[in-house]
Parts: sequence; C-alpha cells; structure tokens
Amino acid sequence: IGMGREVLEPAFALAIRARQPELAAEIAGTLANEAYWLGDLIASERFARTRRQLGVESGDPYALRHTLPWLAIVGPR
Repeated sequence: IGMGREVLEPAFALAIRARQPELAAEIAGTLANEAYWLGDLIASERFARTRRQLGVESGDPYALRHTLPWLAIVGPR
C-alpha cells in the first residue's frame, strides 16, 4: 500500500520535463486517486488542481472532465 506514489511521482516529473502535459495530467489524476484512498485529502486536492491546470494549459478536455467533481469531493469545506 502506498507504493504507487513512489513510482508515479518520478513518472510525473519526467512527463513535465518532456513537455507532455496530457500524460502529466493523467498521472496527476492517478496520484489524486491514490492519495484519496490513502486518506491524504490535501495531496489529492493538490494533484487534482495540478491535473486541472495541465488540462487548461494543454487544451485537453479529457484531462478536465473529472477535475471539478473531484475537487468538489476533496476540496476544503
């Protein structure tokens, strides 16, 4: 449990360095889900906001499709 972040965070950094915002957005979404299921809502929100920003920057509607509902779940009350 929790091993996903150890693999995904380096992959996320590589996607950013390679200027692959669509891939980075997908990885950020996976990191948001993983953080949520581990009970880390702060990290889940952070990754979801990153996913949204990458989707906006890349113009990728696919990356944006779940960001607002997810932020409604994990965002501050």
